[in-house]
Amino acid sequence: MANAKYFPFRQEADILIVMPTGPISNLSGQEVQSEWEQVVCYVRQRQCRHVLVDMEKVTFFGSVFLSELNALWKQGHQHGGRLALCQLTPLGDEIIRAAKFDALWEIYPTREDALKALAS
Repeated sequence: MANAKYFPFRQEADILIVMPTGPISNLSGQEVQSEWEQVVCYVRQRQCRHVLVDMEKVTFFGSVFLSELNALWKQGHQHGGRLALCQLTPLGDEIIRAAKFDALWEIYPTREDALKALAS
């Protein structure tokens, strides 16, 4: 979705790459929620197998976003898909590990590493 303001995404092979554009402390607001729903719908319709969330531009996120990511993971996992995150900040990495989501989702330092792992 090229003209997305908050959650631009594109597909490479069977991997959906979502690139949040900034701090995501919550997902309130009609425009933000609408864009996130487009990502979820894309996964729900099984137009991709795996989801990679590139967190390069995200400085902070909270429990609402974690909950949405978990729902996205569950949606894809039902059909053999995987969810990966890459380029987390040190704080973001700490949040994911404290919430124990690193046991469910794959974490990679770079987008290239994540794409290579998801493609295998």
